[in-house]
Amino acid sequence: MRHIAFGALLVIPAVASADPDTVETELRALALSPTDGAGFHAAAFAQLVEGHTDESEGSLAVGGEIYDRGANCDYVRAGGQARIAYAGGLHPTAEQWGSVCISPITMEIAHHLEWDVRPSLLAPLLLRAGENRRETVTFHWTPLHGKYGHILGAVAAGEAKRQGVAPTDPVDPEDPKLPQGELVIFDVRTAWTMLWSADHPMAMEQSAEATPFGYVRRQLAPWGEERDYTVDIGAGGGDFVDNGATVHVWLVRIQNGRIGPLYATGGIGITGGGVGKFLEAKMHREVDVTTPRAVLGIETGGSRVHGYLRGTNEFELNPDGFVAVDQRLAGGLGLDVGNTRALLDAAIAKTKVWRPQTLPVEAATGGASVALAQHLTPHLDATLHVEVARSFYAADVKELDFMPRWGVNAFAALQAVVGR
Repeated sequence: MRHIAFGALLVIPAVASADPDTVETELRALALSPTDGAGFHAAAFAQLVEGHTDESEGSLAVGGEIYDRGANCDYVRAGGQARIAYAGGLHPTAEQWGSVCISPITMEIAHHLEWDVRPSLLAPLLLRAGENRRETVTFHWTPLHGKYGHILGAVAAGEAKRQGVAPTDPVDPEDPKLPQGELVIFDVRTAWTMLWSADHPMAMEQSAEATPFGYVRRQLAPWGEERDYTVDIGAGGGDFVDNGATVHVWLVRIQNGRIGPLYATGGIGITGGGVGKFLEAKMHREVDVTTPRAVLGIETGGSRVHGYLRGTNEFELNPDGFVAVDQRLAGGLGLDVGNTRALLDAAIAKTKVWRPQTLPVEAATGGASVALAQHLTPHLDATLHVEVARSFYAADVKELDFMPRWGVNAFAALQAVVGR
């Protein structure tokens, strides 16, 4: 399930996870909503929150970020937040994120540190119950990408030169009949994640994915968000922890293809891996799982109403040494009327977890969230975010036992923002 703030699908800095998976990230995103457009951007916020997880709590936070956005990446980004919550005692948390990117080859290095953050109710099984400390370093490299016609023309000219002949039918790179997006060759993404907590040891995970061929065409959806049309062919990689590993591949994945008023996404692939000790043949581990990797979804809407529906089958490897297959159906609807915005998100999921030396556990999770936002002044907003879900991460769970429980997260926030 994706969580909503200020009438838009929540987008967090590129150095963080694709979807918000901690309570602190959700609260921070209420204030630091994304800004479109290239160039330099800066924002700072102060936020006062009254809420409820397993008990009533209040928090005070300050934070901000600066970034310089280019055509393909943010040339530089730096930001952070500090938060003090009170619920039977003081609970300070912090985040720091930053990245640098060299263009036009797109070589980006990013860092993200989270200190004593709590998983949200429908976070994927990549965190521990209770407070988490997580540090992630990512590297993204695209050595060759450019407008489709220019790359095609360069390849044709290079082949003719190699053969020592003049091109018989030179390619016009500006021919409007050619696709107007970018061809991407050998896109590489790697990440190193360290996960620990105050009373539990550190666990580490390394991951990598490479896409040999891809295509990207920039698109802005009618509701004001970027929805780039992308095609990935043969994207594959793996994830590795101390006692396990997985490998995966997308045979093909197409995102945000326009079909009339719809933005359609679909992909099919396969994932396999395992955890635990190696068996005698050294080819298999105690837990060995293979499953399809799939996504199918649609989005549509305009400036006032926007909705989506998405189904996924995903395989997750946890740094603590277990694997989970998550089958999920999620949907949402948003309404934007003047200075008031309201959104409803819902999701149902079936998750099966495998751990070494134990029987697999299968459980159903799911829930819904409602977000209301009121723009009070140019620099002052009030928001209400309520999430009710059957979750592995109910707030009173201190040790992850894979038995879902019902939980409620509710927060009312007042924040002053400058530079947004």
